[in-house]
Amino acid sequence: FFFLVLTIMKAFLLLCLVAFIATCTGFKFTSDNADVLIGSGPVRTGVTVIADTNAEQQEIIFPFGVTEYEVYDEFSRLQTCPNNGCSNYLMSYAMADYSFRGNQIGSETVAGIFSKKYRYTDTDGIEVTLWVDNSDDNRIVQVSQSGGSINRQITFNSYTFNVANFDSVPSDPNCATVQCNDAVELVLVIDSSGSISPTNYTVEMNFAKDLVNQFVISDTAVRVSVITFASNAAKRLQLSGDQSEIENILTTTAQQGGQTNIGEAIEFARDELIQNGRSGVPSAILVITDGVANEPASGDPINYMIQQAELAKGSPTNSLIYAIGVGNFVAQSNLEDIASSPTEDFTAKVNDFDELVTLISGIQGEFCTGDELQDTCSPNCGDDYFCGCTECQCALDASICGDHGSLNTETCTCECDSPFTGDTCSVCNLNCNGNGDPNDDCSACECDNNYTSADNCFSCGLNCVNGSPDGNCDECICENMWEGDDCSSCTRNVCNDNGDPNGDCSSCECDTNYSGTTCTSCDLDCNGLSPIDDCTACGCTGALSGPNCEICDESVCENGGTMDDCSVPRCNCPSSYTGNTCSECKNKWQLCNGNGDVGSPEGGCQCSCYNDWDSADDCATCTWECVNGNHNNECTGCNCSGDWGGDLCNECNLSCQNGGTKVEDVDNGICECDCPDRYKGDTCGQCKNKWQICNGNGDVGSAADGCQCSCYNNWNPADDCDTCLLNCIHGDEDDDCSECECNGGWEGTDCNDCLITCEYGGTLDDTDDCECHCTDRYQGDTCSECKNKWNLCNGRGDVGSPE
Repeated sequence: FFFLVLTIMKAFLLLCLVAFIATCTGFKFTSDNADVLIGSGPVRTGVTVIADTNAEQQEIIFPFGVTEYEVYDEFSRLQTCPNNGCSNYLMSYAMADYSFRGNQIGSETVAGIFSKKYRYTDTDGIEVTLWVDNSDDNRIVQVSQSGGSINRQITFNSYTFNVANFDSVPSDPNCATVQCNDAVELVLVIDSSGSISPTNYTVEMNFAKDLVNQFVISDTAVRVSVITFASNAAKRLQLSGDQSEIENILTTTAQQGGQTNIGEAIEFARDELIQNGRSGVPSAILVITDGVANEPASGDPINYMIQQAELAKGSPTNSLIYAIGVGNFVAQSNLEDIASSPTEDFTAKVNDFDELVTLISGIQGEFCTGDELQDTCSPNCGDDYFCGCTECQCALDASICGDHGSLNTETCTCECDSPFTGDTCSVCNLNCNGNGDPNDDCSACECDNNYTSADNCFSCGLNCVNGSPDGNCDECICENMWEGDDCSSCTRNVCNDNGDPNGDCSSCECDTNYSGTTCTSCDLDCNGLSPIDDCTACGCTGALSGPNCEICDESVCENGGTMDDCSVPRCNCPSSYTGNTCSECKNKWQLCNGNGDVGSPEGGCQCSCYNDWDSADDCATCTWECVNGNHNNECTGCNCSGDWGGDLCNECNLSCQNGGTKVEDVDNGICECDCPDRYKGDTCGQCKNKWQICNGNGDVGSAADGCQCSCYNNWNPADDCDTCLLNCIHGDEDDDCSECECNGGWEGTDCNDCLITCEYGGTLDDTDDCECHCTDRYQGDTCSECKNKWNLCNGRGDVGSPE
């Protein structure tokens, strides 16, 4: 076994030499808050995962006491459990390469982190997908391994890179050897002939026991049969899933002694598999011998051995056969004759029984697939359980039962303290009779109003001396004028401290000036005002005084004010004053139009005007006289209109162009230019439009060129495009003076060409009208048409052709 480990390590070192940076550097991390999903669930939360690809090790610590140590260079997974110790299982798949970044297949958000998604398929056909933080290539967010014997996904909710502090690998003896957890029918065919020394026979049997301990022995996993042979074969144990029974047979079976009948032993093994083997479960025969077959002596022992081996390897058993030769008398060819192919994987020839242990890992590699450990329990565990060490372990955290119960790991349920109930002991079942609720720890009732907790809020605890409790036990309903929480108090307070109650607290004897059932009315006449609190005098306000507030002191009004309301007091003030007693000046907006400051009341509240505002009318008028404009807002000068300027807006600032004459009349506000015929504008700097100068029949030039006309078509520039220069002798010019429109048959640019040809005897008049004069029977412009039947035939016949 250790030789095999050493061989793997050498291969690993050779790989490191080829790619020393990518592989030998390693990739390690710790997550103390991971979610683990195995197969179809459920998801296990709060898991700690420690990984180191350089060490080829991964530790998974579940919160319910199960820990898995995955040691990939030894192909083993060690599992510790709280109730049944430790187990070590063969693990056939490779560790995920957490440093792989070679094949990005997309991006998505996982566990709240936007991640790049990588995928590769390892040499065992396992599809590995890595989700890596988009902003940190060292942050693994999630990994999944799918295919073959593993279907697992781990989400790392927390993550510390480059830290991997593993717990010590368990030293429990049960974890010293790797176990196989697959279903296999295994038949041990053991040489018990006389050539085996007693010492080596014991070693041989111990090897068989060590081999069996590498498997999970049960009726649903690996079952073992034991057959020994010498001159004849003997079945010591039929296929069994009882670990103790198998170990007892291997311990107590005595050596037979005699010759070596390998063929009969293989035949026994085949018969056992046919008779007792499970349907669909793979089988293997392990033959251990130190000699060459020499029985049965009456036939050919070698051919008989080969024949039985071929039958066992065929249907219906289809068994794998391991042939292990011990000592110097075994021929390699004889081992190959019975072993499965390729024979180098299914044969071994060792010089000593001690070296047999090195074959264990190779045998396991053929028999076992390293399935997820969740498949090793029968029956399968429910969602509240986890299959650990071949048993269903309760996967619930003890904290699920809170402070009011404890977790029974045998039943995987909470045992609740009274009066708590529910799956998690979170339901308080304390009955408070509908008059209260249980307290936080469910130890007593917190009663509504005044119900008593001693009997779980059943009784009302109010003691109403002169009354009775209300329906909700909230307060006492007192008789007469009794008061207090228990209706035992009857003091002056019930008479509002304005009198004394009588003996049974049913009425009041009121103090002076008070009246009413409870002495609430004060009978003092205070001239419309209220008495003071104790009703002994009137509470006069403002300028009022006297026993009944009947005297008004009007002298409080100052600066000529007269009294309006003596209880305030409030006075009617002269125009410049304000305030309740007319002792203040109005503000500058009210007195000085906002254009000055107001003086003191003693000075008559006079205005002190800003800038050039006139104090004679309380700063309402600006003294600037702006002839052609208005004073500015501050009354510091004039804002002139149009082209006027000067301090008082009495200067015309126009400069007339193109011969224009400035016209200035200060008094009437006239400041303008009198322009020549062809010009316009404030300073005569613009030409009038084509309708004003060129009669609409041409374009106007620039003012610099004298605003001359550029006439369209044949209009006359000499009279500013007013007349058309066309000479149409027998016609008229068109509207835009572009050509002549000729009369009758006249043609030519001047309508002076008469080119008509008269037919059928017609004569041309080319002096005035350019038209044909037709004979009696013809008509038309050229006399080429006949007159109608009414003209020629009196309407009583048809007219023939002109010809």
